[in-house]
Amino acid sequence: MPTSKLVDASLGLKYIVIDLSKVDARVLNLNTAETEWLELFTKMASAKDAPKTKDPIIADVYSRLAVSALEKNFITEIATGMVTEAEISTRIGTARREGREEANLSAAEAFLRYGDSVEKVSLVLKLPLEKVQELADKIAAERV
Repeated sequence: MPTSKLVDASLGLKYIVIDLSKVDARVLNLNTAETEWLELFTKMASAKDAPKTKDPIIADVYSRLAVSALEKNFITEIATGMVTEAEISTRIGTARREGREEANLSAAEAFLRYGDSVEKVSLVLKLPLEKVQELADKIAAERV
C-alpha cells in the first residue's frame, strides 16, 4: 500500500504526500485509465520500454521520460553538444562583427565606384587602408 504523510509548509498549509511508487493499481480494482496512470507513475523510472497502452498521452509520457532505456552515456552526449552562455555571446559577437565588416565592404565598394578616394573611404568606414586599396584595385581591374 502507498505510504502517505502530512507535510507542514511554511505558511501553515498542510499537504498530503502519497508515495505512488508502492501503489498496486490492480489491488485497488481501479478502471483501466486510472490503472494505466498509476502504473505510469510507479514504473516509469525503471521502465525499459513503454508498456502497451491505448492512451496516446500515456504513450507520449513514456516516450519522453524513459531516460533509463537510453544509453548510459546519453547525458554526456547531450552535454557535449551544449554550449555555454559565454560561447553563445562570443558567437553572436563574431557574427555581428562579420556582418558589420561585410556591410562596410559593400559600402566601400559603392563609394569607390562613385569616385571617392581610398583614403576617405578607409577613414569614414573605419576599414584598413589595405582592404580598401584591394577593393579599389579589383574595381579598376574590372574596368579594363
